[in-house]
Amino acid sequence: MRARRQARAPAGRLRALAAMAGLALSCAGGPVAAAPTDEELLGIARLWRDVGSLHPALAGGEVAWDAALADAMPALLDASTPAQLEQGVRRLMAPLHDPGVRLWTRRDVSFVPWPAAAPLIEWLAPDTALLHLHAGRAPDPARWRAALDQLGPARRVVVDLRAVAWDMGETADALSAMAARVVDGPLVLPAEQYRFAAGTRPLAGTGGGAALHGGLLTLESSRLVPVAGAARRALAFLVDDVAAVPAVALALQRRGQAVLLAPAGSRSRCGPSRLLRVGALRVEFSAGSLVDSAGLVPCKVDGTVPAATESGIGSAAVRAAYRTLSRPSRRVAAAQPGGLPLAVVRQGRDGPRLPPPQWRQAAAIELWAALDMAHPARRLFPGDWDEALLRCLKGMAAADTELAYGLALQRMAAAAGDSHVRVFSRALDTARGRAQPGVRLAQVEGRIAVTGFADDPAAAAGLLAGDELLAIDGVGVRQRLDELLPQVSASTAAGGLRTALEWLTAGPEGSVALLRVAREGAVREFALPRRRIDDERPQRPAGDAVRILPGNVGYVDLDRLERSEVASMFDTIGTTRAVIFDLRGYPRQTAWSIAPRLAHGAAGALRLYETFVTGVAGGGRMRLERSQGVDNWPGPRYNGKVVVLIDERTMSQAEHTALLLEAASAVTFVGSPTVGADGDLRHVVLPGKVTVSFSGLEVVHADGRQLQRVGLQPHVPASPTFVGLRAGRDEVLARALRVLDGE
Repeated sequence: MRARRQARAPAGRLRALAAMAGLALSCAGGPVAAAPTDEELLGIARLWRDVGSLHPALAGGEVAWDAALADAMPALLDASTPAQLEQGVRRLMAPLHDPGVRLWTRRDVSFVPWPAAAPLIEWLAPDTALLHLHAGRAPDPARWRAALDQLGPARRVVVDLRAVAWDMGETADALSAMAARVVDGPLVLPAEQYRFAAGTRPLAGTGGGAALHGGLLTLESSRLVPVAGAARRALAFLVDDVAAVPAVALALQRRGQAVLLAPAGSRSRCGPSRLLRVGALRVEFSAGSLVDSAGLVPCKVDGTVPAATESGIGSAAVRAAYRTLSRPSRRVAAAQPGGLPLAVVRQGRDGPRLPPPQWRQAAAIELWAALDMAHPARRLFPGDWDEALLRCLKGMAAADTELAYGLALQRMAAAAGDSHVRVFSRALDTARGRAQPGVRLAQVEGRIAVTGFADDPAAAAGLLAGDELLAIDGVGVRQRLDELLPQVSASTAAGGLRTALEWLTAGPEGSVALLRVAREGAVREFALPRRRIDDERPQRPAGDAVRILPGNVGYVDLDRLERSEVASMFDTIGTTRAVIFDLRGYPRQTAWSIAPRLAHGAAGALRLYETFVTGVAGGGRMRLERSQGVDNWPGPRYNGKVVVLIDERTMSQAEHTALLLEAASAVTFVGSPTVGADGDLRHVVLPGKVTVSFSGLEVVHADGRQLQRVGLQPHVPASPTFVGLRAGRDEVLARALRVLDGE
């Protein structure tokens, strides 16, 4: 994508990491005993994830939801009984101050025993009617219309909304029909408002600034118009804590025409809600708000009635409502300012680099929740992401050093199978090392070969391209790779090996890398100093980035071509019969200038997907789709054939460049499979100043084929050989030339 080059975590001194293997396995190996069941632990994580994404109280940034998790973790992890688990969850939810929170294992509720065949209208006095519109049972439409037709003499109406059953039968239409008969002007109902999130906000300087991140989504409201013969009447609504207060009742309360009355001791709620399970415990919480033109609509009752469950004209609760209606004045509930949704933008986090145990456990849940909810290709994770969290949670207490803590998170992150996933911390960077000996490595014919050099000292030390690396710092290459690969989050095998080879040779700046290589049957050893090396140095510094090869074939090294050079590049290759674009490296955002000049007729459009999380219509995780086409080019277009060279160095923006070229022209890919990780980076910042990156978009081919975790597949396979490397031949380029010659 159009993102900055992936920041590379320095590779590593995995001797130090291997020494921590017992602790590192805290997120991959033997579990540590814990009181809650696995299902309860996952329920806690899902609850924290969904509340964090949906709850309206978290829109303004005043509630530190991560701190709430850390504070509740000891109680949650020590919970060995249902009562203790409920206590821990209550502690977690307490900072929300949400009257909509309900927790129960088995709810003992005394419903209103009003039979379905009982009257829908009764009379408390000649001018005061009682309507039965109980939650849990939708009235028969014909019977309800007949009851409303009898309201003529009523100046006051008590509406009993208290529940008769759990099954929430739809009563909104019946209530709207009633409202249209008791108002003397249009009644605007409160609108539902939800938070939404589309991935995490990128860190400053990492690209993706124009992406959709989050905000508030307000649905359209309803405007009820009075029917012919309607007359204003005073109303009292009897509500309880089983069902939410209807929007019609709140609108009438807001205009001073109705009062809300609830049984003493009940907690009324309004607005959308969400229900989750934590083991056998049910947890209900607010998943949205109600708003009108003045701001947030509060959910406050105007008074209480006796907690008796009976209904009808003899009910104590109904008689109390009648007495309330007889009083002349009623207040109008004041609006609350709506405010703006605010994101907490973190460039780092305060606190120690080794957080306390509860914060380390919270970090595992934070990482799990961020990728579970925000990763656009979550369905493609190769491992069991829930199981990765459980392993990490159960072993995190043993990760009692900075390094062990970082390794625990790294092991967990590896289960995501995304080569954009990197875990950065001071301890990990120090253990891996931040410097390199300047040697480029790749797997060739099943062995690890020197393929080139990233700086002059390495080239001058006597190493040659085509040398086979046997060991580094006295440890066999295969042994080191076996240690490294389980820690790598890899989209494909090519991506995993690419990262592992980066880590293989790294170490502290100023240290010496001892390389043992095989050359022509002899074993040689070289000592190379490690230095900080610019990871954006060109892969192929020799020769011109744009040149004409024999046979009138243009060659363009996209690892070196700058955007300012695109026009002159086309001037150079304009009359060639074919062009070879070399994408074995990282391009410099040139695809958007090149692809339009290749397009003839209607070019295809890539599809880009990102997550969209909201509580609307039951909520959940959805995907937004948008297309990215190739711009129209008004000038002359290139008419030759197009070949693109690819290998394990083709990742992220390089893969995106290939997709755009493919969308614009008939492209032949020559080389080996690519990494399979395209999409702008997103980040989550965890306790202990740990940052984790991941793919923020899923990008697919213009024809809909999957790229993530598959990579680009060559039409014509070609790979280097030891013989070719030693002879200085670029065998992949040579194969492309033969393809153009018809072989």
